[in-house]
Amino acid sequence: MVTGDNLQTAKAIALECGILDSIEDATHPTLIEGKDFRALSEREREQIAKKIMVMGRSSPNDKLLLVQALRKGGEVVVVTGDGTNDAPTLHEVCYLCAKRSLLYFLNRIFGACIFQDMKCLENVLNLMED
Repeated sequence: MVTGDNLQTAKAIALECGILDSIEDATHPTLIEGKDFRALSEREREQIAKKIMVMGRSSPNDKLLLVQALRKGGEVVVVTGDGTNDAPTLHEVCYLCAKRSLLYFLNRIFGACIFQDMKCLENVLNLMED
């Protein structure tokens, strides 16, 4: 989950949604601020990208850097975006979700999200059904 929210808010949301399993999971690099990720070299970003579950205080460029690092590592990445500033990241991804109503709903709840794996997306969808 990549958000502009502060890290504590992002952590709380991620714990409730099941993106993070426990408070013990909420450590670096699983939980990271955008500025810290941005400051890493390209190689360092590629090395930790798969470990990141939550990025708070991120900029649109941080999202793009994360997607690029994940894709370079062979990952399939799904991204939702709620503004024109997300266009470069949306353009970069392998797949764009077609269900606009779902994207709209997710964007209203979380802002722009990156679902690195289906477990995260399934947890969010299950939470919405409750």
